[in-house]
Amino acid sequence: MAGDTFAGGWPRYVVWIEALWRGEVGTVLSGIEERQQVLGMPEPTDGPTHPRMGRAEARGYFENQRERMRYAEYRRAGLPITTSHVESTIKQMNHRVKGSRPFTVGLLSFLLPSLRLTILLVICQQPSG
Repeated sequence: MAGDTFAGGWPRYVVWIEALWRGEVGTVLSGIEERQQVLGMPEPTDGPTHPRMGRAEARGYFENQRERMRYAEYRRAGLPITTSHVESTIKQMNHRVKGSRPFTVGLLSFLLPSLRLTILLVICQQPSG
């Protein structure tokens, strides 16, 4: 928790993460605004890692993303609330396409697009090992 000790910041973090889990972004924004009042607004001499800058950036992020942070609603609908599934799939596909043979990617670039797609589909159907 920027600008605070671990002991002082951790309880605030727990409140905020639980609020986000429930989809209560306003709670987090109120907390960020309270901390911003304690720290003050960013000054021209503040570097990018200064706590005032971090608070200002976090506030902007939560304000801009507020409508997308309906996590409780997403969970009720059975939707994932993380990108780790997609990232893992991409990593697996990259490993299968590239494998331990560096020439595979170069070889695929010379093939016709429809043949490349067919090869990729076959590779993706192989079970993970």
